[in-house]
Amino acid sequence: MNLMTPEILKQIRTEIKDDSLIKFYHSKQWQSVRHERLRLDHYECQVCKTQGKHTHSTTVHHIEHVRDKPMLALELKNTETICRMHHNMEHPEKLQEFHKDKFENQERW
Repeated sequence: MNLMTPEILKQIRTEIKDDSLIKFYHSKQWQSVRHERLRLDHYECQVCKTQGKHTHSTTVHHIEHVRDKPMLALELKNTETICRMHHNMEHPEKLQEFHKDKFENQERW
């Protein structure tokens, strides 16, 4: 299942450059790939499964990150279902952004 077209790839690269990749994750093409991956993995974290645990999950992770390999963004074989904990471990930079101070200056009142 490969839904990638030259137009979609161009759009993804533009969204990466503009730091608006969130648009890709709302696209019909990504939602289709995401739904198929969840179905194939039975909504179970594949990392937990290798550890003998069964954890319900609705997060689909790109094995090769979209920013690094946009041409693989819609490749089903480049995705896996993982739980939130394992996804956070894969993307510690997202947690750092979340915990950043909301104030840019010294005054906090």
